[in-house]
Amino acid sequence: MKQLASKVCIIGGGPGGIITSLFLSKKQVPHILVDKSKFPRDKVCGECMDGRVFHTLKRLDPTIFPEMVDKGLIQETRKYLVNVSNVQFPVNFSKKSTPGMLAKRVDFDSFLFNKAAESSFCEVVEGEIITSSRHEGNEIIFEGKNLEIKSSIGVVASGYN
Repeated sequence: MKQLASKVCIIGGGPGGIITSLFLSKKQVPHILVDKSKFPRDKVCGECMDGRVFHTLKRLDPTIFPEMVDKGLIQETRKYLVNVSNVQFPVNFSKKSTPGMLAKRVDFDSFLFNKAAESSFCEVVEGEIITSSRHEGNEIIFEGKNLEIKSSIGVVASGYN
């Protein structure tokens, strides 16, 4: 069984886990990021994001959003169509407003996951399912089939949790 240890362990490599990892790296906090899949991996949800995502990415690193736009991974939108009982209501926002974003989850997640993996403060574990956790003193022990991780802080960022 592989044994790892770090100050922080993040379970889940979706947007919540990846953004947590990137902010920890920005603050130079060593951590482990675990995802049950191997990247790139696709999800069918979350392909339309509101302005809060834009502002979070901007706070994290002002170059990330423009880089994603330049690579064609993300599109800005300021037009929405709301459907209610077979009636459509167009909603348009001014060019000065915060943009919404459209992206394929496979592209969005993979781009950010690769950014997280590039950090010397992040150790990535892919293809491992964490099946249990327990406390031993001040530590949390996360266990998978072939893995045990000891950490002081645990962040469970799996979408269904």
